[in-house]
Amino acid sequence: AGGDLAASFDQRNATLVQSRVFPPDVDVSGVAFENYVYLVGGGRARRMQAITRVVDNWAPTSGTLPGQTVAGKTTANGVFNWGKSVGLFLDRDAPNRIYLSAIGDPLDFNTGSTIFGAAIVIALPEPVAAVSALSDQVLLIACTRSVYVLLGDPGLGGSELRPISSTLGATGASALATRLTQGRNLIHTAQGIMQVGVDGLAQ
Repeated sequence: AGGDLAASFDQRNATLVQSRVFPPDVDVSGVAFENYVYLVGGGRARRMQAITRVVDNWAPTSGTLPGQTVAGKTTANGVFNWGKSVGLFLDRDAPNRIYLSAIGDPLDFNTGSTIFGAAIVIALPEPVAAVSALSDQVLLIACTRSVYVLLGDPGLGGSELRPISSTLGATGASALATRLTQGRNLIHTAQGIMQVGVDGLAQ
C-alpha cells in the first residue's frame, strides 16, 4: 500500500514490515519460495525473509535479473514460482521473454551456464501477459493473443512449448487463476472467462 510492505503473520492482521520499499504508484508482484518472498515492481527487486522480516535487495549471486544495472534493480514487473524455480516476466525491454532461475536457487540467473538445471530464457512469439503453474511439470503462458503450455522444465532438458490457442490470450497479468480443479485453470480473455488446460480453452 503506497509503496509500504506489510504482511500477515497471524492470518488476521496486517503488520507493517518496512516503509517505502517500492514507489507509491506502481503495481507490485510477489511470490513465496522457501523462507523468502520475492517482489518486483517499478524497476525494483526486493526479497523479504519471512521469519526475520528483513527486507533486502534481490541481487543474484550468479548472473543478473533482466535489466539489472545495480543490485535491487530489474525491468521485469511480474514474478511467479514454478516447481523449484522462480520466474520473471513482464519485462519492459523484452516483453516476449520469460526468465527462469536455476532450479532450487532464485539467486542464480546465469542463463549462459550449460550445467544441468541452469537458469534459462524462454522466448515467445508475442508479449507475455500472464503466467501460472498448472502443475510442477506444466506451465501456462498466456500472451496477448495466444496461449501456450510448457511441458517439462527446459533446465532439465526434454521440454516442449506447445500452442493451445492462436486466437485468444490473457487480458492482463492477473488473468490466470491458480489451480482451481485438477488439470484446469481459469483464464480471463477478450471473450470472457474460460477454462484452460493442456488440451486448450473451453467455455
